[in-house]
Amino acid sequence: EKPYACDHCDYRASRLVHLNRHIMTHTDEKPYACPICTYKAIIPGELKCHMRTHSAEKPYACPTCDYRATVKRLLERHMMSHAGEKPHVCPSCDYRAKLPGELKRHMMTHTGEKPYAC
Repeated sequence: EKPYACDHCDYRASRLVHLNRHIMTHTDEKPYACPICTYKAIIPGELKCHMRTHSAEKPYACPTCDYRATVKRLLERHMMSHAGEKPHVCPSCDYRAKLPGELKRHMMTHTGEKPYAC
């Protein structure tokens, strides 16, 4: 059950704290500021991950090779290169891609859209 509703969009939350955090996406409120650069975050965990970009800390290690990542999401994306996974499927043909950006670029072959303006 999600009793808390956003006044700005269709988002609903099961907890008030989640709704309050979501509302910050509409107000562009980001109370957690990086002391080194201009980056700001909505939640402390995002700032913690960002701070790793200013240091050599890369706590997420690939068990197959020497690759290390600052955030878990990047390691998961890297791991697909070892598994050969291609979860992003073209709806118009049999093409499959590892990353959403690769699929988007491929889709331009069906639409005739050019990837660059020049």
